[in-house]
Amino acid sequence: MRRARTILGLAAALAVAASTPAWSWSNHALLTYWTFKNTPEVAEAPDVVVESFDDFLRAQEKDVANLLDGVESWARTTIPKYPVRPDELAYRIDPARDAAGRRRAFAEAMRIAPDVRLALFAQALPGFPADPARALRFSEVSTLREPAFSMMRFTRLEPGEKVPAALALASSSDEPDFGVDINCWDDSPSEWGKRYKFGKLPFGNPALDFATQAPFHMGFYHQSWIIYRAAPFVARTYPMLRVHQFVALARLAFRTNHAYWGWRFAGMAMHYVQDLAQPYHASILPGVSTLRMIAANTAAMVGWKGPKDAMVVLASNRHLAFERYEALLIHRD
Repeated sequence: MRRARTILGLAAALAVAASTPAWSWSNHALLTYWTFKNTPEVAEAPDVVVESFDDFLRAQEKDVANLLDGVESWARTTIPKYPVRPDELAYRIDPARDAAGRRRAFAEAMRIAPDVRLALFAQALPGFPADPARALRFSEVSTLREPAFSMMRFTRLEPGEKVPAALALASSSDEPDFGVDINCWDDSPSEWGKRYKFGKLPFGNPALDFATQAPFHMGFYHQSWIIYRAAPFVARTYPMLRVHQFVALARLAFRTNHAYWGWRFAGMAMHYVQDLAQPYHASILPGVSTLRMIAANTAAMVGWKGPKDAMVVLASNRHLAFERYEALLIHRD
């Protein structure tokens, strides 16, 4: 029991440090662009016709309802520690519902933030420069504050115009960082968080909106059994739920001739997979053994906090340096 308390304290401190929002991939769109720009399935795909999310949802409402029920069944049998979706949040078709009502019902069935923008936009990427005449503000794409030193530039898209599949895919791969997973917890300062029943935020500060997305963008799947036994909250991360939801939606969109949303949902699913490729999103403390974590926290419990504090600061600095180096590389190239 004493060992469990020891590791619990350290795991909590490290999980809080790991959830700092500035330390996620700085621009998924550029990562996606460089990854797929020469991939035939993407680079040679036909241009797609832009359509609003509301038009897609209205056209495929019955299929979306069945799909989301299927995803929920999959999650209940597959995802460890999964908090089941309340039955009243299931998507129900209502002919009297307007576009705003359909969008709200979709968000509740997905258990994502209902104020997510889902705007029609493209990011400025190599070969796809921004159009100043159709520039969008960050606030028109995201519900979060614009990050300091942001290099993202957005262009408005219009329904009916054609855009390259690669542009739709790459641009949307940043979208989950634009407010999709904000304030979805019991202790979040939002109305929807209370209804979604994900439980309390596993780690981080629920008063900081950007911190509340962390458990959907991190996955601590390969820790020591001692970590899971002492700190079960570590297992309460759900990126694979989001991957499965958006992959299923992408397949539906492609199958029903809504290729723009097929690529866009695919990009959103890709975001979570890319996050799990970030070492500090997939491990509480990369490169540090469980024994060393226990030793540092044991020392802190008896009053010697230096080793534990130094370990957290070093991990944070490495995390930040890694992200900054990646950002410089992709923007330089």
